[in-house]
Amino acid sequence: MFQSNRRAFTLIELLVVIAIIAILAAILFPVFAQARAQARKAVCLSNQKQIITAVLMYAQDYDEYFPRTMETESTGFPLTVSWWAIHNYQAAIEAYIKNGRGADNKGNIWWDPSDPDRAANHGRR
Repeated sequence: MFQSNRRAFTLIELLVVIAIIAILAAILFPVFAQARAQARKAVCLSNQKQIITAVLMYAQDYDEYFPRTMETESTGFPLTVSWWAIHNYQAAIEAYIKNGRGADNKGNIWWDPSDPDRAANHGRR
């Protein structure tokens, strides 16, 4: 009869290779998670720097006054911090934040990238 000279991997050899790959993956996954966390921190710091720069540019254009963050009575007495006041604050400096990303940019700048509630809109812009 015909005999083959081919050698094949044994089951033990395949199991050893799979075990080695699993051990390497277990070692590398925490490293990847840490790298992702560091990337999120860098994005958050960049977003904060953009917001601060926009606020300073606004102040330079408006005689060193910062954007308003509180609703006020007609007398000028502050009432409370509300969503509308925060929205007005964001709208005031939005013109100074130009990334060319359009409407999606608002969610990226105003939210921490590691925030678990970021996917939920909660009625915010």
